[in-house]
Amino acid sequence: MKRRAFSLIEALITLALLSIALGAMASLMASMNRMQRNGDEKDRRMVLVLHALEMMRTEVEEAVEILPGPSTQYQFKKINPNTDTLLQNPADPQVRLVYALDAPGALDPLDTWESRRSSDLVTVTYHAAANDLVRECNGSAVLCEGISGFSVYRDAWGVDHLEISMLAGGVLRAYSAAVGSKLP
Repeated sequence: MKRRAFSLIEALITLALLSIALGAMASLMASMNRMQRNGDEKDRRMVLVLHALEMMRTEVEEAVEILPGPSTQYQFKKINPNTDTLLQNPADPQVRLVYALDAPGALDPLDTWESRRSSDLVTVTYHAAANDLVRECNGSAVLCEGISGFSVYRDAWGVDHLEISMLAGGVLRAYSAAVGSKLP
């Protein structure tokens, strides 16, 4: 029996079909890689927003006074980290916490640290500037890049909420955290 080989036209048609199939697969893989990169970028930005919210929530817990302001910024006063919170001017380090007035080197009760003294406080401000979330306190620092907005609102129970919005995949997403001071 005589075997028949592929004709040139059959080989060319097969090669053309294989080329189309491989081109379609390559295009599909390229678009999947692009979607993966975009998804990774969105996930990274979302994680940064959540970290920024948690950092702000933790810092606001240290607030001694929440300052009124517009809904696009949040401002409060907290204890300056450089302040000696035990005593302003310790008379004698060996007897720092002795308040008996007749003891040698004892402290007067007026020497104790006062958390409301304005010289011991710093003002912290959070706001959006040029698509960045900025923290200002003795200079400014960017907490999160690529945000769409920052707002503050107070709910019916008097709890402040910090809200950061960002555009992800054509959808505006908002993330918020309830904040409040733990200090009296």
